[in-house]
Amino acid sequence: MRRPGSQSPEDAAQRVTAPPNPTVTAEDLQKMPIQPGTVSIQPGPNTLKNYHTNIYVDSRPQELEVTLLGQPVRVRATPVSYTFDYGDGTTTGPTTDPGRALPENSWDTPTSTSHQYRETGDYAIVISTEFRGEYRVGDGEWQQVEGTATLPSQPQTVSVWRTKSGWVQDGCSANPRAWGC
Repeated sequence: MRRPGSQSPEDAAQRVTAPPNPTVTAEDLQKMPIQPGTVSIQPGPNTLKNYHTNIYVDSRPQELEVTLLGQPVRVRATPVSYTFDYGDGTTTGPTTDPGRALPENSWDTPTSTSHQYRETGDYAIVISTEFRGEYRVGDGEWQQVEGTATLPSQPQTVSVWRTKSGWVQDGCSANPRAWGC
């Protein structure tokens, strides 16, 4: 006979052998192999000083399968915002706009994520993508991860050149040593 409030040995064994329910935190999300966005530059890899250079990021939702506390966990990482670091001390964001590709042969076209470089040189562009996470253990319900993970892209270098115009007398085929040839 058991005393009121006491457990049977079977109840105690079940409590000991039941696996703990994993929780995914923002720190866990930050450490997972989520692919950061890929930076694209138009025109690139070279552009001109004071021209609009279109810069955008391709970042997509991702699903990962991991094991936490011995249990299968499915994690969704969805991009929610982007911070553009143009490499010259100028940043934009966070913004929900990743930018977009322009039609071929577009030149000096302003976009919501374009940038005008004021000086010549080589600049490393990095776009950090903030991901919101959801997870589920086994076939359970999806749950929100508290917090987000922000992952930087691989740097992409843009070379900013200057232009110089002048009058010429001959074309380059007639005078290969002429100014500008």
